[in-house]
Amino acid sequence: MLKLSKENIDLQILEKIYIEPTNTCNLWCKTCVRNIWDEADCFMSEKTFANILKSINQISPLPTVFFGGFGEPLNHPDILKMIEELKKINIKVELITNGILLNSKVSQRLLELGLDRLWVSIDGASPESYLDIRLGSNLPLILSNLKELQRLKDLNSLVLPKIGIAFVALKRNISDLPKVLDIGIGLGADKFSISNVLPYTPELNEQILYGDFTGVSIIPKNSNNLLPPMDIDTDILNSINNTLDKFYSNSSTESEIIFNIEKCPFKEKKSTSIRCDGALSPCLPFMHKHQIFFENKFRTIEPCIVGNINQKSLLELWNDISYVERRRSVINFEFPCNMCTLCYHYDSNDFDCFSNNIPSCGACLWAQGYIKCP
Repeated sequence: MLKLSKENIDLQILEKIYIEPTNTCNLWCKTCVRNIWDEADCFMSEKTFANILKSINQISPLPTVFFGGFGEPLNHPDILKMIEELKKINIKVELITNGILLNSKVSQRLLELGLDRLWVSIDGASPESYLDIRLGSNLPLILSNLKELQRLKDLNSLVLPKIGIAFVALKRNISDLPKVLDIGIGLGADKFSISNVLPYTPELNEQILYGDFTGVSIIPKNSNNLLPPMDIDTDILNSINNTLDKFYSNSSTESEIIFNIEKCPFKEKKSTSIRCDGALSPCLPFMHKHQIFFENKFRTIEPCIVGNINQKSLLELWNDISYVERRRSVINFEFPCNMCTLCYHYDSNDFDCFSNNIPSCGACLWAQGYIKCP
């Protein structure tokens, strides 16, 4: 039986729940994992959400709920009802969206419900560059939607929802980053999440801004964790310098070398993730089976499923001895350290060279800081 040391008591705290209402989307972006999978469309059922809500009521203090995942949350027909049910019990609720479906009616309702934070994905500063990545999108419409949201907030003297901007960096759009920040600041954004792209295809692999997986990264000084590690060149340095000037005094293009130490951001947030069918996973990357592509090799990511909210309560799953042990192993990061494509275990995460035969956290780009989620 597991003894409750100080570390184990900390392991029992659940502070954030990522909920995926649907894996469907109204766009088909070049950077999306949905381009390379064959999973059926899924919308969280009323029963599944009711079980989540019932489980959350058993947790004290109440955790934050973040609606996101591998689809567009506003694509779910009952998403506003889900937010309403959570806000009735005074839960902090966040949601990420591509902004297309954020019309005036939806914005008004989000204000009435008291959504705490709205994250909007903006990966380009011009209609052309945005459309180049987010196929089927329309940047002027998104900006118009956000301006209308801000107008409604001002009209009603409201602070919520606060606005965050999420940006996925590629070679083709990194020069747009300072302009995207300008756009966000103009729309009242107070938080920014900047991530490298995770390459699911050979074409995306050509667009990554990183690639030296020696365990050493170059990052700009004074970045204050705003930016992920990147392989620095002149164009990137100029973008980074302009970016830092907007947030920090005495910024410079000087860089420093850091040694990557694996630290799971999902564990740091004391979070768990619930898929649209109710399956509970330790993190967003482990919710769905998919492939990534590095250095001319595909790697299959097998999902890691703890259980299902339709069979057991959230606390039962969270406190399951095998899940507690997994979180303990993630604290110490008892997995291979980085992206060694020469290893014969590289093809899949279902086994690694440390003899972990459950879906392994080894070679995790989130744990190395390259990929970030809000």
